[in-house]
Amino acid sequence: MKINKKVIIFLVAIGIIAVLFSLFIFDRSFAFSIISSQSSNYNYTYGTFTVYIYNPANGIVKKENITGIMLYIDNVDVQNLQITSISNSTFSEVPVYYVQVPVPLPNGSVINGFQRSYEIYIGYEKILIPTTGLSSGSYVIELSDGTTISVTIR
Repeated sequence: MKINKKVIIFLVAIGIIAVLFSLFIFDRSFAFSIISSQSSNYNYTYGTFTVYIYNPANGIVKKENITGIMLYIDNVDVQNLQITSISNSTFSEVPVYYVQVPVPLPNGSVINGFQRSYEIYIGYEKILIPTTGLSSGSYVIELSDGTTISVTIR
């Protein structure tokens, strides 16, 4: 029985598709690593920002001027992220950071404020990292997925 070349190519293609399909179903991290080669897209601004800081424990909203890094990040990863450190060649710390959230006011209106956070959720987030105590220079912000973001503080 003579098998045609087209039949062999067709069977090999079906086999490859079946293997990839089973990997997508049973190993979602493999599937997402193929779909997304980078876990987050980002941009930042350094300056002094007038923001509302919200404390959900007591419901207090305070308007404050905070000097720091406003980080705009689009987390397209399959999990939440954390900011694990901000560092340069001689310094490293785990920074306090705030994520922008809708804040309810006593009169019933809602404003955009910032709430202390311990993780960056999936999707677009606006994050404020206060930089009081840091001297001018270049720093690296490291995320829990290994992403590093180079920033300059003036």
